[in-house]
Amino acid sequence: MLSYARKATKLLGIDDASGSVNENDSGSIKENGDPTIAERDAMKLSTRSRYGLKAVIDLAIAYGTGPVSLPVLAGSQGISEGYLEQLLRELKKGHVVDTVRGAQGGYELTSDPAELSVQRVLNLLEGSTAIVDCVGTLHHNCTSACSCSARPLFLKLQTRINDVLERTTIRELADDYQQQKARGVPCKNICEQKPE
Repeated sequence: MLSYARKATKLLGIDDASGSVNENDSGSIKENGDPTIAERDAMKLSTRSRYGLKAVIDLAIAYGTGPVSLPVLAGSQGISEGYLEQLLRELKKGHVVDTVRGAQGGYELTSDPAELSVQRVLNLLEGSTAIVDCVGTLHHNCTSACSCSARPLFLKLQTRINDVLERTTIRELADDYQQQKARGVPCKNICEQKPE
């Protein structure tokens, strides 16, 4: 079984040679004061989606063993219980998680994590995973969407992204995360790692 990262790489058509960062893009400021490509804001998910997804992965790891308390979930993410509770409330409205009351209560997934796609979780937390407004399913204000020369590219990218998010299950992410933890490699900031 391919890991979700390999699956994403394969579906997006990125190989090791073309997908690696150019060593010349060191993230420094050019002479004219403009930031290099490495320093610009990347397309990324909101903090809300990142923490919500990680909480769902933690619940997937505990699936079938009973509920996980809010303090335990928040502690594993290093975020406040209040913030995580807001995210879990959205996931509960979407029938992804449920609450169990009582002294041994907490949160648990409502279905098998092997049946739960990353797309479903992110849609509940993010509203949309569209890379640009004109390719999303929600209304957009772009008046040149029908004549935009870049829109075909955006549509292709969005199709591939949606495919990866829909095909990747929470169980796959949980399994990959447990394998990562089992390797025992200390976590480092990705920017501090030197290419081999």
